[in-house]
Amino acid sequence: MGVASAAEPIQSLDWISDSAQLVITQTHHITLFEPSTGTAKAFVSPDVDSALSDATLWGAQKHLLISTRADGLFSTALAAPNWQPLNQGLDTQNLDFVFTNVAVTDILYAANQTSVYKYTPEDQWLNMDGGPGGVVTDYLHSDMPDSMDTGWIFATGQTGIAFTADCFCFWRDVKDMSDGFLALAYQPEEPSWYYAATATTLFQTQDGARTWQPITTVPDNATTALVSGPMGTLYLGTASGQLWSFNSANNDWVKVYE
Repeated sequence: MGVASAAEPIQSLDWISDSAQLVITQTHHITLFEPSTGTAKAFVSPDVDSALSDATLWGAQKHLLISTRADGLFSTALAAPNWQPLNQGLDTQNLDFVFTNVAVTDILYAANQTSVYKYTPEDQWLNMDGGPGGVVTDYLHSDMPDSMDTGWIFATGQTGIAFTADCFCFWRDVKDMSDGFLALAYQPEEPSWYYAATATTLFQTQDGARTWQPITTVPDNATTALVSGPMGTLYLGTASGQLWSFNSANNDWVKVYE
């Protein structure tokens, strides 16, 4: 266990609304960071040798779910860390991504470059889909309206941005967004607002991915994670372990942790 190390890439960022903290997941460390005070506290990691690849809050933000490169998935309560594997039904333990269904709290998703898995308490993990194709760099689920099921799954990658209704009916590419994208986030209070970062530029859409606008340059060309916090603040993590905040009101990036 240890506090986040700048030598390690930030793999994932999640915002804990109740405590106004960020969960910073790096290759071998997990840190709880309070931006308002600059306080960082180490959170115990799963006892595995393989690298951590992604993380997500679930169960009304009371639990943390971690994916790993060779040992599958592990979950714990935030209040009393006690990591337990959550691998029943998976046909692989090499996973790159994990994310939640924001509309139904006990539906979870995990993915690698060739498969997307869906978890429900009744069925455990099922292999649902092969993904959008190409090299994927990020996934998320949103409750944007007009899905044929409970919401939408978005993916970013080297070939652009793609999305599908969470029934996994078919993937659609976002028109005119074919650059290499590195990370993706959305505004929970406004489920048609998304942010996506390339190596140079942060883009935003406010109409459900129909039209996108560049809103600023990014502070580091190796963005690895994005998450939306309160009051219009966006947090960006990098491959060098730095954490930046961006507020649209002043259009300025501020380094808040490294």
